[in-house]
Amino acid sequence: MLKIKDIGASADAHKYFAKYALALGEKPGFFIDSSNDLKIHGKKAKGRVMKNLLRGYSPNGKTDLCKNPGEKHRGGWDLVFSPDKSVSVLWSSVDEDLRDKIEKAHKKAVLASLDYIDKNVLFTRLGEGGVYLEKARMVAGIFQHSSNRELEPQLHTHATVFNVAKTIIDGQWRAVESRGFYKNQLVAGNIYKVSLASQMQELGFAVEKTKDSFRLTGVPKDVCDKQSERTKKIEELAKELGLDRETATAQVMEVLARNTRKAKKGLARDFERWQKENEKYGFGQKQLNELLENTKDQRKGISKSKQFEIVREALIKVTMNVSTFTQIDLYKKIAEDSIGIQDMNGLYNTFKMAFSSSECKCLNPDAEDHVKRYTTKSIQKMEKKTVEMMRSRQYENNHKVRDLYVKQAINKRSKTKDKILSEQIGVLRHITQGKDGICFVEGDAGTGKTYTLGAVKEVYEKSGYNLRGISITNKAALQLQKDSGIKSSSVHSFIRSQKWSKNKINDKTILILDEAAMLDSSKFNKVIKICNESGAKLVCVGDRKQIQPIYRGQMFGTGVDTFGSAKLKTIFRQKQDWEKDVVSDLSMGIAKEALNKIDNAKNLHFCSGRTDVRDKITNAWYNNKDIKVNMIASTNKEVDVLNEIARDKLKENGILSAGKKIKTHKGIKEFSVGDKIVFTANDKPAGILNSMQAVIEGFTRGGSIKVKTELNDQLKINPKKFNQFQYAYAITMNRSQGMTIDKALFIADRADREKAYVSFSRGKEGNEIFADIMTFGELPYEVKSELEEMDDTKRESWLREWYKGKLALQFRKSNMKDTSQDYGEQKNPGLYRQLAEISTKITEGIKDISKAVKRNKGKKVEQEYENELELGT
Repeated sequence: MLKIKDIGASADAHKYFAKYALALGEKPGFFIDSSNDLKIHGKKAKGRVMKNLLRGYSPNGKTDLCKNPGEKHRGGWDLVFSPDKSVSVLWSSVDEDLRDKIEKAHKKAVLASLDYIDKNVLFTRLGEGGVYLEKARMVAGIFQHSSNRELEPQLHTHATVFNVAKTIIDGQWRAVESRGFYKNQLVAGNIYKVSLASQMQELGFAVEKTKDSFRLTGVPKDVCDKQSERTKKIEELAKELGLDRETATAQVMEVLARNTRKAKKGLARDFERWQKENEKYGFGQKQLNELLENTKDQRKGISKSKQFEIVREALIKVTMNVSTFTQIDLYKKIAEDSIGIQDMNGLYNTFKMAFSSSECKCLNPDAEDHVKRYTTKSIQKMEKKTVEMMRSRQYENNHKVRDLYVKQAINKRSKTKDKILSEQIGVLRHITQGKDGICFVEGDAGTGKTYTLGAVKEVYEKSGYNLRGISITNKAALQLQKDSGIKSSSVHSFIRSQKWSKNKINDKTILILDEAAMLDSSKFNKVIKICNESGAKLVCVGDRKQIQPIYRGQMFGTGVDTFGSAKLKTIFRQKQDWEKDVVSDLSMGIAKEALNKIDNAKNLHFCSGRTDVRDKITNAWYNNKDIKVNMIASTNKEVDVLNEIARDKLKENGILSAGKKIKTHKGIKEFSVGDKIVFTANDKPAGILNSMQAVIEGFTRGGSIKVKTELNDQLKINPKKFNQFQYAYAITMNRSQGMTIDKALFIADRADREKAYVSFSRGKEGNEIFADIMTFGELPYEVKSELEEMDDTKRESWLREWYKGKLALQFRKSNMKDTSQDYGEQKNPGLYRQLAEISTKITEGIKDISKAVKRNKGKKVEQEYENELELGT
């Protein structure tokens, strides 16, 4: 395991490592200096030297190694390497000779990981504004420790990487670009595990793969658990908050770890005590001897075919949800799959094999190493074919309508309360009068896409065409049908129907693909293929800035960039102008300005922890329960907790009476008349669609539930046949896309740019954000010192701005997906549309000139024809 945290220049890190730990019996640390410029490589780590390096000075403190050195300089990063508990328990039980071998194996594994970081991760910034990244050489202090804060056996190493590095290109010293550490955290951690597992096998111990690491098979798991009191305390604190290691963010777990931290008192290397404890827990000398008697070199040779299999599996895993990936992404998967399988030499050979494989394709070979992106040959082939199919439909001019019908639709909507805007007229004309067989419409959240599609439907039906709609889910398709009047189904149902049904589309069909940006590349390919084979026109409507496809690629964005689009930007959903501005800002990643506007409206709430978040958001929900309001959270587990709290409030206040116990897919739950539920699966014959919401109206004697859906349909549900439903007072961010409600209250935890944009744009009457400040991690040491000198008012104001800054960083981070076709010549937006327009004009010009040639039979006109042809080429 590898954990990374910041170290401040004025913190007492140098005292802890160079003095305090030594007093507890730890071994002295040593320096690594890959530049060989500071003359400290391999030397004993001293507090004075560490203090200078943390503050950005040379070891003797006489030379500046960066701009603005001193106490306010960012000191560096503490990289903590820890093996599985089974390694520490074994290490604490064996004799001094074997213990030394295990320590050396651990040290070698740490150095292997640091070598990867030094050669692949460490960069500094050059140029005005630091626009260029250049490789540099690492300086670090290495400290091996033996126990955790509970003084339980825990072999681990702190690698203090200083925020100074010598740039290779010009030999100058500069500060380090830190993002690489976090991007490569899992790769570096997996390299450590690969190296250590291989060495433990060499020492004779069998290893077994765990979820993302390994453990020694001969060391009892319950002994490891009993020597992990500190871990238990952290997990208990998380459990009190309704969290666990999967649902809590790394920042929250770090805060909880700090809250359980206490000063070490006693010996840090107390092997005599540990061995007595291990024996009491069931791993004494007898069990140890039995384990050691069976030790033999467990390493197994790995064949090239096995390495190729690792590469193939890694490529499949890394492209499961994305079309393109970085070197880091593939390294991470290969290293993870190599733990306990091969040693470091084998791992690096497998790395080379992966990127020299014919299946692995670099999309931007001229880019620097740290920004290269890759795909696989099969994905590139499929996505290229999709673009070619789209290109073949440009300017075909096959689905003509009378201009009269377009004008009638516009005039009709110009006289209504909801007057049609010029941009909506532009979209209407783009779809109905454009010459493309496949066209694209971008509509921001709440801009009236379905209103415009109603006009599209009217024009095409008058012109003798049949309209069909499809969307990413059955619920979204039903909403499209309700709002626009276009008969609709899910994409999955549509693809299946075109394969087996007699009700197939043809060249008189206009197919509307709604929420097109949520459709992955593979399904997009299938839809386009069906349209091309049938001659139907495809209209793709979406917003690539919203929540991304679950699986790989976003071909909608590629289509827009390549062939152009019509756009809807004017927001109708939100009633207040400032909220419209916020929605627009969030969509573009202008997060700090958006948060300031939300804060000014008192709709931004910072909470002291998860319990406080839940109290505040459920209270806000309860106070607005008479309107259509939803709480929105990032995970299903958090949604479940909020739903239970919300329902308890309704019962406590007499709004819900005692109900019936019903067995659902999430266990036995109580449901009452008035309960709001959401279906989590489809049962189309019964009229039930995934994500559809309903209110319970009663129960039958036979045990069925009578509900009224959000579309005002009344249904009966037999829980013995269908039990895929749950409370719907809170929903996930993904499930909220496409919804329009009166008020949205969302927890910002794990929300990136796309999810923040979607979550805040749901409510017509208002939207509020609730943020758990624990997710921002600990305040830096220097900040805490400054806050102590402020009065309460100033401290509160300063902290609020700091929290907004941290939340803005989170909301600025975009996880928008791309495709393999977004690189190289494809990068120019509208390139092929421009070429198509030029080509069409030239073709039309050639026809006119040819007629003139025949008519005039003159050499002058023939020369003009040749000139036009040359210009076109």
